[in-house]
Amino acid sequence: MGKFLPEASGVKVPMYVGFSEQISNPQFDPLNPDIEWDDATRNLTASERKERLKQSRTYTRRRSLNFTNVRKDRTGGKKEHLWDVENLALSYSYSDQEFHDVNTEFDNQVTHRGSLAWTHSPKPIEVKPFNNISFIGKSKWLKLVKDFNFNLGFKQLSLRTAVDRSYSERLIRPNPDIVSLAPRPTYNKNFNWNSQYGFRYEITKNLKVDFNANNNAIIGEPPGRVDPKVKGEYEVWKDSVLTSISQWGETTGYDHTVNITYNLPLDKLPITDWITANTAYGAGYQWDRAPFTQDTLGNVIQNSQNLSINGQFNFVNLYNKSKYLKKQNDKGKASGRNQSNKAKPGDKDKPADEKDKDKDKEKGKDEKSKIDPLGSAVRLLMSVRNGNFTYSQNSGILLPGYSPRTNVIGMDNFTAPGFGFVLGQQNHDLSGAVVRDFATQAANEGWLVQTQSIFSPYTQTRTENINARLSLEPFKSMRIELSANRVYSENRSSFFRWNDSLGTYVNDSPREFGNFSVSTITWATAFSKDDDNFVSPVFLELLANRAVISERLGSANELSYFVADSGYYYGYGAGNQDVVIPSFLAAYTGKSAAKVKIDPFKQIPLPNWDVTYDGLSRMDPFKKWFRTFTLKHSYRSNFNIGTYQTNLLFDEEGGAVDAANNFIPERQISVVTITEVMRPLLGADVTLQNSLLAKFEYNRDRNMSLSTSNYQVTEVRGKEFVFGTGYRFKNVKFPIEVGGTRPKSDLNLRVDVSIRENNTVIRKIQEGQNQVTAGQNITSIKCSADYVISQRLNVRAFYERVVNKPVISTSFPSANSNIGISLRFTLTQ
Repeated sequence: MGKFLPEASGVKVPMYVGFSEQISNPQFDPLNPDIEWDDATRNLTASERKERLKQSRTYTRRRSLNFTNVRKDRTGGKKEHLWDVENLALSYSYSDQEFHDVNTEFDNQVTHRGSLAWTHSPKPIEVKPFNNISFIGKSKWLKLVKDFNFNLGFKQLSLRTAVDRSYSERLIRPNPDIVSLAPRPTYNKNFNWNSQYGFRYEITKNLKVDFNANNNAIIGEPPGRVDPKVKGEYEVWKDSVLTSISQWGETTGYDHTVNITYNLPLDKLPITDWITANTAYGAGYQWDRAPFTQDTLGNVIQNSQNLSINGQFNFVNLYNKSKYLKKQNDKGKASGRNQSNKAKPGDKDKPADEKDKDKDKEKGKDEKSKIDPLGSAVRLLMSVRNGNFTYSQNSGILLPGYSPRTNVIGMDNFTAPGFGFVLGQQNHDLSGAVVRDFATQAANEGWLVQTQSIFSPYTQTRTENINARLSLEPFKSMRIELSANRVYSENRSSFFRWNDSLGTYVNDSPREFGNFSVSTITWATAFSKDDDNFVSPVFLELLANRAVISERLGSANELSYFVADSGYYYGYGAGNQDVVIPSFLAAYTGKSAAKVKIDPFKQIPLPNWDVTYDGLSRMDPFKKWFRTFTLKHSYRSNFNIGTYQTNLLFDEEGGAVDAANNFIPERQISVVTITEVMRPLLGADVTLQNSLLAKFEYNRDRNMSLSTSNYQVTEVRGKEFVFGTGYRFKNVKFPIEVGGTRPKSDLNLRVDVSIRENNTVIRKIQEGQNQVTAGQNITSIKCSADYVISQRLNVRAFYERVVNKPVISTSFPSANSNIGISLRFTLTQ
């Protein structure tokens, strides 16, 4: 429609009109399906037949009209103002449907959708009060002051409101056999009013704030028919709708998010310009109305808090602040450039004596660079090249039974539930220590309904995640990646509700549960071997550690004392959870039971590593034969508490014991696991000068799982040898013509052989027994040949065979073979 207006006006009016009509006349009489229509209506008059056909046919008519994003584009490079019409965009759609058939007298639907969006993106005024002060600009230490800035005005403002109105009416045809029960029409109506608004404010270049909110409301309507032709009914409907609109509708849901990001200005200070760090804070709030028929249950509110800190450390830039250290760092680059300084086409040849002098100079430089023990030692001290650190904490609160409504940014007249809650305030501080209880505060403020029928839990969640990585390069071609991580998750739930008999709010059935994971090092016991009876020295160490841990715990508890008959302290026997778990940790990590942390949740993340070395291909004995020669080693170990929960039998005074006279722990832990993977323990990837590929890997892994329900350790060990080779034959002609031509492409051959051994041993702590329960030797052979016929067609021939030989007599050996040819055709535009 905008084409009817001058192009210079910039007005865009996209419009879509739709119309469809479908009529389906019956071949057989719908009331007598065995008789054709013509036969069933042969005795009817023309008018009766016409009326009968009108009732029996299936008729559908659809109409629609859409105006999408009607707007006026900004022209002529005009400055944007708050009141500009170009900031507005309008959309409207109308659709209706009329339907009837033999069973339905009418089924009519009408839908109106309209929205108005306003977006304003002004250019903020940047203020730099110290930018033009000369003595500040000359000092690199005052760069932070010089670049101090702030902006006046928002970066973006937005507002969108949308109304969605749908109305349908339906009436089924009466049953002629039941005249007394005449059908009544049914009506279905929805009148929704949804609004979104937000802003973006860049306070400074490094500090930014975003806010976005959504408000969902319904516009109240009286029940029943809406027909403008019936003036009395229509006036009642119109008054109800206008009254509801004047009150901004009935809010059914509100939510908003706030995000604050800040890049620390560490690059403005010479002493910290090698560090990059940024922080982010996110808060969410949501209010959901109670069902209209259950207002006494109250509304539900919840919030969330997301905090993250991310830092990168470029140690090379730190070293380069010293001229001598920078020279050592640049030495490798300089030597690489010298080797690449070869004669270029067009250069004139130098006389023989000058060439000899140049050779002597280069030789002298090479000898000088080779004999530099101090430089090598300094380079070794600069092994740490870069690193990064990430910390994140995600928390949330959900509280049912909340009474107040919402009118201003989710609050009731700026009082309930308070700015703190709508901005993400939690019951704990950053360290996780509980500092308040929002439910108790809400009860004291009178914000909660007084009913015992609250069966939705009051929940609190918190997840803490720490990741760290460090890159080392002790010397050229040697790269070491260190990584550590820790994840801690806790969830609290209870039923916070009114108790009529006590006349107060109670916190029924409090429960805490979660999980924990941390990287650790178990290298000290990685290569321990079982004897002929599958007895592990590490498991024997676990059994011995229990007495030491029991003594440490008993000495710190005044209710405990040493029991000579058992060799353990009272309450901390051989089967106590708090005794066995630290003993398990000490044994499999190779630590002393006298020094291991008693609380498994206090484990400090320890580094795992990946080591890569590819310098052999540059050495004289190897570079003649190998194009690349890469050695690899990887180590991963992780301690994990799959789940823990509050022990309902725990006594806060600490005196409660179980049937075995062991103190009942506060947290009940069902399973703890240590997973260790070395993939590969030693590996090599080789490419020969003739393009032949070769691969070798020696992998080891083990999984130790301690169950506190039956106090046994399930240990699964595995080791694997992997051999692989491959070769690429270039420009091989395909034996069959495709499309009149014989394709020519590379043929890739690959062969991989894997030999793996694993076994499972159950070690019973109470009985001191070791039993092999599973195990197998697996040999796998995989061969493949790939050929690219065209850009879209690829053919692959493969052969795979897996042979499984169990190590226990209760299982049967098996072998599987898989051979075939696959064609892959890629459809692209």
